[in-house]
Amino acid sequence: MYVFFILAFLYIAVSIIIRVTSGSHETISIGSSQIPIAAFAGVLSSLSNICLILLTLFFGKMGFYTALITILIQFPVIISVIIMHHNLNNLPGVFGNLLTLVTIIIIYFNNKELDAYQVRVRDQAVTDRLTGLPNRFACSELIDASHRDNDRTVVSDFVNPMQFGPTEDLESYPRDIVHDAKLVEEHGGDLIFHPDPSEMYHEGFSSFVDMTVLTEELCGLSRPVHFRGVCTVVTKLFNIVKPDRAYFGKKDAQQLAVIRHMVDDLNMDIEIIGCPIIREDDGLAKSSRNTYLNDVERKAALVLSEAVRLGMDMVRSGEKNCDTILSRMKSLIEAEPLARIDYVKMVDCATMQQIPTLDRPALCAMAVFIGKTRLIDNFFTEDVQEG
Repeated sequence: MYVFFILAFLYIAVSIIIRVTSGSHETISIGSSQIPIAAFAGVLSSLSNICLILLTLFFGKMGFYTALITILIQFPVIISVIIMHHNLNNLPGVFGNLLTLVTIIIIYFNNKELDAYQVRVRDQAVTDRLTGLPNRFACSELIDASHRDNDRTVVSDFVNPMQFGPTEDLESYPRDIVHDAKLVEEHGGDLIFHPDPSEMYHEGFSSFVDMTVLTEELCGLSRPVHFRGVCTVVTKLFNIVKPDRAYFGKKDAQQLAVIRHMVDDLNMDIEIIGCPIIREDDGLAKSSRNTYLNDVERKAALVLSEAVRLGMDMVRSGEKNCDTILSRMKSLIEAEPLARIDYVKMVDCATMQQIPTLDRPALCAMAVFIGKTRLIDNFFTEDVQEG
């Protein structure tokens, strides 16, 4: 900043000295050429104006006010020179300064508008499906919650390649930015975070955020690179947007626990809010991957929500033995020919480690393949009212 300011000051000082001390028809020799003093002063003034524009562009409020004061100082000097020397050759300098003044004002207030989203402001929030595409199935409720609680909502619409394994569905994962933009606008979102993967992970990218313990069970077992990708992209998102709150669905319960733990471990000043699972009328948890299912598979997928209801009923009736609950749930799922269990487990909410007895807040989580489509569902024992 100081370099631009010093250059601008020097250009202006020399320009003013030349204008004040020189007559209207004096020239200066540069090589074999004779250049009018007014023209030479105009060149210096133009260089100073360029420096002032750069000050405003790169140094925010301080640069803007420095440039503004500098330009306002020049006006009376140039006008005085015109009156004193009756030299209209200096008149273009007045218009040049006016143009520069308008330019720095436009730049400054455009930057202020952008900063409303890029720097921390009170009650700014970011909604997620960071793991995939915000869409009418998975994201509208999160946008609604954020819009209700905050002044501004930034919606992440980024399919993160880092959290997909080599055999997973990165290429076929649903993407429709036109539809999503309409959805975000309808539900009160203010900005969509939709970078190209090359912007998030430049050539030579080699820094990652990783975690142990919480990522070693459930999806972390069958998707070993997944949570390193989640933690890394969420950290980048938080650093870029700087929200006060972030909203994540409880359907991705392990992801929610991992992000909360990461925020606590790394002293991130952000509130993480978990939003309830949203279900279709027949009970199936809403998901982007539901679009993969054909009619037969869609009907078979109801076995996940049926197993959730069975497990909740057993907890409500007072059953404390986890193996008993899980065994009944697995039997129900295995009775569906199109279903193949990845896992059905009961884990500690805080550590994501398996537990034998319901003697603490627990998460019952499952991942089940219906045909080739992997679906997840869950319930928290704390959400179950004992009968």
